[in-house]
Amino acid sequence: MGWAEAFLPIQTIQADSIQLMEPRMTQGGTPRTVSNLYYKHPLVTMQGCNVLVPFCKVLEWDSATGKLVLDIGCPTTLLRWKQIQQRCIDVVQTNRHWFPRTSNSAVVADSFQRFVTNQTCTLYLHGPNPEKALTGRVWCWKDGEWKKGVDETSFTKGDWIKVAMRLQGVCILPGQFQRNSYRIQHQVVAVYHKQTVDGSSSSSSSSSSS
Repeated sequence: MGWAEAFLPIQTIQADSIQLMEPRMTQGGTPRTVSNLYYKHPLVTMQGCNVLVPFCKVLEWDSATGKLVLDIGCPTTLLRWKQIQQRCIDVVQTNRHWFPRTSNSAVVADSFQRFVTNQTCTLYLHGPNPEKALTGRVWCWKDGEWKKGVDETSFTKGDWIKVAMRLQGVCILPGQFQRNSYRIQHQVVAVYHKQTVDGSSSSSSSSSSS
């Protein structure tokens, strides 16, 4: 695959170890639109926060936009996801003086675009490569081999996948009425399909039995 990188199982992530860096300034003297995250814990420090998410069920996949919606069935995983998301909101609220047009903490909470809602998580596999009909730079393990990039056949509703992803930072999105909105910028690095007893992926098994 050509890369080696450490990812922390989401169950081991300590949400209060996620920190926010002050955004660097542009040449024009205004803050950049992304404020980087980093993870600082007595046992590990890393730029960004690399998270390994246990097997979740695919609810929706749109190869045109790279949108991947997962059902987080495990209560422990869901709780930790919500703690991480709330931590990102909290650090923006605490440091809102870094960002223009952010008057109070209630505005931050109200205008934060959450990627975990109820029991679902919405991820985006960015970086479309239309000339290859592929989406993203993600590595995908399926049917016994690794492939770079995914297409419309890579995921099917009901598939079980494990995700390695990086929480990179918080994007500041200027909006109307002198008000920002915020979202967590992330990159899905690798996806691993759950294999059946015969060694095939969960989607291959479903297709053959239907």
